[in-house]
Amino acid sequence: MTELELKAFLCIIKNGSLSKAAEQLFVTQPALSRRIKNLENELGYALFIRGKGKREIELTQEGEAFISVAHKYLELFKEAKQIKSKTHKKVFNLASIGSVSTYLLTNLFQRFINENDHIKLCFRYCHSIEAYQYVADRQVELALVSDDMYYKNIETIPLFKDPMVLVSKKEYATPIHPRMLDVSYEIRTPWTPEFNAWHDYWFKSTADYKVSIDQMSLLEYFLSLDQTWAIVPISMAKQLKDVHIYPIEEGPHDRIIYYIKRVDYHHEIIDLFLKELKEELKQIEEIELY
Repeated sequence: MTELELKAFLCIIKNGSLSKAAEQLFVTQPALSRRIKNLENELGYALFIRGKGKREIELTQEGEAFISVAHKYLELFKEAKQIKSKTHKKVFNLASIGSVSTYLLTNLFQRFINENDHIKLCFRYCHSIEAYQYVADRQVELALVSDDMYYKNIETIPLFKDPMVLVSKKEYATPIHPRMLDVSYEIRTPWTPEFNAWHDYWFKSTADYKVSIDQMSLLEYFLSLDQTWAIVPISMAKQLKDVHIYPIEEGPHDRIIYYIKRVDYHHEIIDLFLKELKEELKQIEEIELY
């Protein structure tokens, strides 16, 4: 079956008549009828009910069922034609933890796509442990993570240090020390194993925090609640609206963000992306690049 035959079939259904479909497709009615007949011969069944003097278009039972199939075939024809144009673009598969993608990569993505139209960016959100598996399985070429883990044939390379700070709509007297904080108002986020150990030391592992989250998109909502506070990386804190930012005495160690990739894989797109990412990070003076 041909693309022209499928389009003829669907156009007749859309217009409700052979003459209107022929007019829209700029062909004669006999030519349009031949397309439908060729299609029916290949399928082995009639698509339309024909009768002498019959003016209304009426589908057979098989014709009704073939409508969705015809649309699928046309989509396949479309995809087949696009293969040539797709082969000119290099696909760059990237993964990242949510706190980095949400608060650091948005502007970079827009610029990277606009300036590199020969690259097709495919992005995936994940947690650190998932990112290692994605890289190992060759589902992504590069991932940004917060956990330094051992994984066979994967390089884990420090990218930048991100100081941890307190954020809240409430005004605090400075300097801020963990002993001053009421944990019942905390928005708890388990950043890294090192952060969790620090948190357990000051607030105990059984601390009665207000809420625990691992989705960064919810943070701003919970910070709008009365007296709530959270400890977050400075790169995030500077993107939040209408909050006070405080350094913490005896606070947690800086969060380290790593990039991971396969040992046996190197491509200029990775270098290009990391270069532009570092330029973006330089806009945050508190961040220390490696």
